[in-house]
Formats: sequence, structure tokens, C-alpha cells
Amino acid sequence: CPCTTEEQQHTVSFPDLRALDTVSLPESDDLSGASRPRVLCYLMTAAKVVTKTVVVMETWGSRCERIVIFSDSVHAYQGFAESWTNAEIVVLDHVSHAYMDLVAKHKAVLRHLAASYLTKYDWFYKADDDSFVVVENLHRFLTMEQDMQASTQRTPLLVGTRYQMSLTFIKNATIREMYVKQTQQSRNFNFAQGGATFAMNSHLLRALDGIIYTDFCPGNSVFEDVTIGFCSGWFTNGTIVSPHLLFNNHEPWANLPPAVTPHVISWHHILPAEMRLIHHYLYSPLHLRPDILRQAQATMNREPLPSGVRLVKGERG
Repeated sequence: CPCTTEEQQHTVSFPDLRALDTVSLPESDDLSGASRPRVLCYLMTAAKVVTKTVVVMETWGSRCERIVIFSDSVHAYQGFAESWTNAEIVVLDHVSHAYMDLVAKHKAVLRHLAASYLTKYDWFYKADDDSFVVVENLHRFLTMEQDMQASTQRTPLLVGTRYQMSLTFIKNATIREMYVKQTQQSRNFNFAQGGATFAMNSHLLRALDGIIYTDFCPGNSVFEDVTIGFCSGWFTNGTIVSPHLLFNNHEPWANLPPAVTPHVISWHHILPAEMRLIHHYLYSPLHLRPDILRQAQATMNREPLPSGVRLVKGERG
């Protein structure tokens, strides 16, 4: 794209939304009843990208039972947050919000969640401000997972897309050897990929809260999802509940292994304009979707969606 950096940031390709026709949303009464778990969503973001958070709350964030937004300022959300009835904005003013300090930030987030919400929710679901989440499918999956774990309700669980990790970032040889011994039956040095989103049950959060500021949960990795995976491994034996193709680290229209399945939960790298389009399309009646496609195509190079964003054909700038 022969455009300036600013133009590139505000220009997106027109996505093929027809891939979303595969998604199967559960009926509302499918998620009712005593067996439905209580799910808290949490978002780690910063005031400098306030637009991303605003669009999350316009779309899938509003569908969470409760969502906690961890940021570095509350003032940036004035004029928006007043209408977010299911949200809480928590300012973490004692930690750095730089990308390289995400491990320390995530530890502070877990400490706050454990102190404020541990007994109020069954699952704690982490997403990014460029994630799109099909919240109904998240609830459906966690309901099934909770029912399957009914006989072992105190088992710590981490759910997401499983990636393998190296233990080379663990500088303490004693801790590394203890960890290998702890997980020797499974030999699973795994973590749940953060961009694809992940969930932990309250039993894992409780366990993590007891070690996050000890040598058993080192903070010398740049990657917070690797650190959370390592620290969780003491209690999960390195096991990640990893449902096939439900948590995705790419867009629904990406030319990768199928990113859209009937019960898909999340996608990643979604721009604000795309997030609004996905939400509008996904939650509209099937007979209206062709009109939505035509209207979206008609906005190319005309009406911005959202303000300052222009839809164009072709590759991303």
C-alpha cells in the first residue's frame, strides 16, 4: 500500500465474512440452568489504544457476564465506560504497562482477580483487545468442560491452544529440575497461547495466587503466556485442555487450517472495523447477511467504518 504510516493504521482489507456462516450459536436456553459456570472475562490493555477497548465493549465484551479491563488510566474511558454496565476498569498504577513487562502486569492482574473475584466466578477468561470472542460458544464449551470435571471439581485446569515451550528461560537449575520431575509422567512442557485467548478455572487461579511471587513462578521470560503456562504446570502437570480449532491465533478469513468451525470461540489480530463487521454479521439473521455484505462493500472508499477507518480491497497495507 503506497500510503503513510498513519493511513496504513487506518486502512483494512474487506474481509470475506461468508466464512462466518459456519458458526453455530447456541440457543439462549441451552446455556441456562444450575450447571452453567460463572465466567469472568478479563482484558489487558492501555489507554493509548482506547479505541480497541471501546469497540470490544461495543461488540463481544458486552456479552460477557462480567469483564474486567486492566489499564493504566481510567480517564481515557470517560464518556464510554458509563454505559458499560458489566465492566470494571482497574488501574494498575504500580506496574509497567510496556510490552516487555507483560509478565509483571499479568501477575498483578492475577493477584487482583484472586483477591476480588476468586469465590464469585468459576472460570477466568483472558483475551486481548484485538481478539474477537464468540461468548456464547465460550460458555457452551466451559459448561461441557465443567460437567466432565464434575467428579474432580477441585482439579486446576488451563484451557486454550497448546504450544510447546522450552525451559531454557528458567535460570534456576534447582527449580528447573523440580519442574521436570513434577511433570515427568506427561513430559508436557506446554503453555496456552495468549493471542488465541485462554481460560483457567478458579482452582488454578487459587493455586497460582499462592506462587506467582515466588521462585516457582519466575518472571524472567518476556512472554507472559509462557510464564503463566510454566507456573500452571506445577498444578496441571503441564497439561493444557486444548480443543481442536476453537481458540485461534489468526483471523477467521486467514488462509490457514480452518479457523471457522461451528463451535469456534475466538480469533486474533482483529482490527476495530473488522470487529464491528464480524459482530454485526454474526448476530444478524441469516436472511439479512447478504444485505450486510452488500452494504459493507458499498462503504468502500466512502463512509468510514468506524470513524477514520477505510475499507479497501486487496491485501492489508
